[in-house]
This record gives sequence, structure tokens and C-alpha cells, in this order.
Amino acid sequence: MLDTNNHTVGQPVEVNSVGEFAIAGLSKSNVRVRATSQNASVEQTIQSSALFSGRPVQPINLILPNRRPQIKNIFAKVRGQALRAAKYGQTVNISVAVEDPDHDQLKIVCRGQDGAGNVVPSGINKWTWKLPQVGGSKTVFILASDNRGGFATANLSLAVGSKTEAAPAGVRLMRSNDLLLNAPGPNPIPTPGSEFLTLKRRGDPELAKKYYEGVDPDHERLTLGAWWAKNGFDNHGDAQGAVRTSYLNNNDLGSGRDMHVLRHDDGTVSAYVTNYGGFDQDQHNADLAANQTNPGATVCMEYSPIEHQDNTRRVVKFFVYLGGTENAPRQIDAKLDNNAPKYVPNVCLNCHGGNYRIAPAATPTLDDLDMSASFREFDLETFKYPGGRETPNQTEQDAFKRQNLLIKGSDKPESDSDNSYHITQPAIKNLINGWYANDSPTQIASFVPVGWSGDSARLYSEVVAKSCRTCHVALETDPRTKGLSWISFEEFLHRRDDIINAVCGDIIMPHANITFTNFWRSDRPATFASFSTTGWDAVGQCPQ
Repeated sequence: MLDTNNHTVGQPVEVNSVGEFAIAGLSKSNVRVRATSQNASVEQTIQSSALFSGRPVQPINLILPNRRPQIKNIFAKVRGQALRAAKYGQTVNISVAVEDPDHDQLKIVCRGQDGAGNVVPSGINKWTWKLPQVGGSKTVFILASDNRGGFATANLSLAVGSKTEAAPAGVRLMRSNDLLLNAPGPNPIPTPGSEFLTLKRRGDPELAKKYYEGVDPDHERLTLGAWWAKNGFDNHGDAQGAVRTSYLNNNDLGSGRDMHVLRHDDGTVSAYVTNYGGFDQDQHNADLAANQTNPGATVCMEYSPIEHQDNTRRVVKFFVYLGGTENAPRQIDAKLDNNAPKYVPNVCLNCHGGNYRIAPAATPTLDDLDMSASFREFDLETFKYPGGRETPNQTEQDAFKRQNLLIKGSDKPESDSDNSYHITQPAIKNLINGWYANDSPTQIASFVPVGWSGDSARLYSEVVAKSCRTCHVALETDPRTKGLSWISFEEFLHRRDDIINAVCGDIIMPHANITFTNFWRSDRPATFASFSTTGWDAVGQCPQ
């Protein structure tokens, strides 16, 4: 921002992801706004009357004098033949046809998705792609940038298996991402259609206060230390018999997590988790959690009766504290990503299931407070571990197994001994049983529920287990209404139109920031869009 003497006024600011900006503290005079993106710039004079009229300032649109590159096609060939399927371990030649309407010099980057093999440059706009020995849909991403703020992205997927298959003549297999809002790098991320973590309503301060009054009628949990004391932990958060794990939650919140689970002799369960680092998937966050360095917010859960209510009726309760020490005060909201805070308990229900719906003037009843929420399972494929490790060691495997069995409600794998034990939904119990079939000492990540078989089993393994199960497994399982837990392909098929609209149309799924980002940066949208089986025709394009 420059004044009439060409002096800088106000501080330079960065625009947000959709190009918006705001500058405050200006003097009442004409100014020039200068915007730059890499080597391109544009200026516009703004009259003081437009800024200080006493009316809302109208948006100022600055358009850079630049046109973005255009990726015309991507080719995957072997001996000159374009392919749409290739063999395990085969080497494929990648080439790109790209144009720039301003004739700018372009930088072209080609990168494979995780697990897609090895991609190395072999010439101008050319690469060799050594495919992996693991089958499935594998994708390469292309980024073309002109160093003037313009870029284009596209991707190409090959089916890797036991045979080579030529691409149909005249059919373009490349998928352009020109309509997507792209994060830096070749993997595109569309603009989400709604704010994350709001499907269970945002809640509000008064409803949150009433919730706490309902689940803590004697005000015995006003600080984290008080919650610890009420639930059998000492003033450092330790308890005999409690099981502790530390990890990076890499597919949900992106923070480091220090988790403690304790089951009491009467069958009630208490758990708390303290967050460490940012919601940014920084693997160092796992070390912060393991060392308990600079704790952030703590979320506590109980499965127990409510004081002065039916002492035979256990309910799942939530409490949030501002910090990880005994003096941390309870708070009515939680900021579990980089967006605006949402209120307890609604924010918790997005991924713990259940519903909290009371009128603003109402006092919640026991039926209202028993929300049918669940303690959540520990999915080791979605975590990263201290020391920069991608996989847990056996000591960690043992601890996670114990935690999973505790929150399932049975100390024995393969047992749903008491399905009236409503600490978790049936789909979560089923998942934990499958992970530890035959009392496996390690989690069996390849487990697929019996309701997914044949062609649908691949969809479950490659898409549902990695991106949808993160929250849906805690939702209702009801064969009469075809629930939302995705415990079976029948449920999924029954909701086909809703799913396609939520994922590819409205783009509101996945509904948590990190889960959404991981999904759209992977090949899962392409896998989902191309999937077909009896009763399910291929979507064909996602986003639509």
C-alpha cells in the first residue's frame, strides 16, 4: 500500500486461499494498492472517499496481468503405446503436452502419489515411472507454473496389475484440476463446501453451559486436576492400571496426542487426551506428546452414570480443558483445527457420533445427555510415532491393543460379550474384533468387515477405511434404516446419491480439515469415481 508520495503505508499482508485481503490503520488520503505474485504485479489507485465514507468498504479487485498455463494432455506409454493399465514393476514413459498463452517459460514438476513407485526426469517434459510391485490405481501429478502466479495441475492414473492394457484411441485419460483451488504442490485440494466440524451443529455458549450443568451437577470437574481426582488419576494425570500411548494423529486433527485410558472395577471407563503442537501434521508433534512438552488443550471422556440420575445407566460424557496441567480450567468450546472454535458437546459428536439437540430454553434431560456417542478406536495406520517413525514398535502395539479392548468394552478379542455395553457403537466393536482376530499381538490393518466382499472390498480398503471410517464408524448402525457406519456395502449402496453429492457435488466430505486434505491429495477421489460393481455405476468425475 503506497501513499501519494510513493511511501509505504500499512504493513504488507498476504492474501488468503481465495485471494482476499484486508489492511487496517490507513490515513485519510488516496492510496495505491500494489499486489505481487512471484514476478507479476499490478497496481490500482483507491480514492480516499471510497475508504472513509462512513459506509462499508466495497471489495477491490486486482487482476494480475497474467494467464495461467494449460496442461493439454498427459501420456503414459510403453514402446510408443499409450496405456491405461500396466504390469507390476513395469517402467512407463510419461510425457506432458503443455502451453502458456503468454509464452512464459514454464517449470514442470511430475510426482507420484505415496506408494506409486519412482518417478525420475528423462528429458524436457518427460519422466520415467517405475511402477511398484503392489497393484491398484496409481497416480502421477503434474504441476506447471510460470513464475508469474499462474499454474495448472492435472493427474493421470494407471491400473497396476497382472496385465498391460492399451488406452482407447482418442480418449484422454488425463484429469485436469483447473477448476480446483490448489494448494502448493501438484496435489489439488478443492474448496470445501462447508465449514469443517459443523454437521452436528456448531452449538452455542448457553447450550454448552447447560450440558456441563447436566453431566456435572455438583461442579466436581471444573479443572483438569478436579477431573483427574474424580476419575482416579493423581495430580499429574497418572493412575495405576491406566494405559498410555503417544502419537501423531495424522488423519484426523494433525496434532500430537498423549492418550490415557483407565477402566475401573465397576466397568466404568475414563480417558483423557492432551494435544501437543499445531494441527499441522508435523511429525515432531509426536515427540512433544511423548515428552509432554508444552501441552495444549485436553479432552476428557467418561463412561459412567450421572450423579443424582439412574445409577445403572452409563453415558458417554465430554469435558474440555484449556491446557494439560491440574490447574487447567474447563472451557465450553474447543478449537480442534485452524478454524473458528465450536462448542461442547456438538463439536465432539462429529467424530464420536450421537446427537445433542435441545431447544435453547430447555434444560437437558437424561435422555438428552445420553447422546449415543462412542469412545473411539485407535487406528494405527492413521498415526505416526515418536522419533519420526511410521510404524509402532511392539511395546506400542501392546498398549494400543489394550486401549482398544478397553474402549470396546471387553478384555478379550473377538468378543462382543455385552452389546448393551454402550461405550462404543457395534461397528467399532466389529472393527476392533477384526483387527485382533485370533488374539493377534499386532493390529491387522488389512481387515475388511464381512459386509464388504468381492469388488466392494477393494473400495473399502482403498477409500472407506482410509478416509470415511475416520468418523463414520461411530455413526448409527441400523439395518432398518440403513445406517451411516459403513459396516457394510449395503449401507453404502443405500446412500449412494447422498454420498456422491456430499463428496463430489457439495464437497463437504470428509468433514474434518486434515482428513479432507489427505483425501483430496491422494488418489482416493479417482478410485472412488472409477469404482463400479453390481448396483453401482462409476461416478466418472469427482469433483463433478
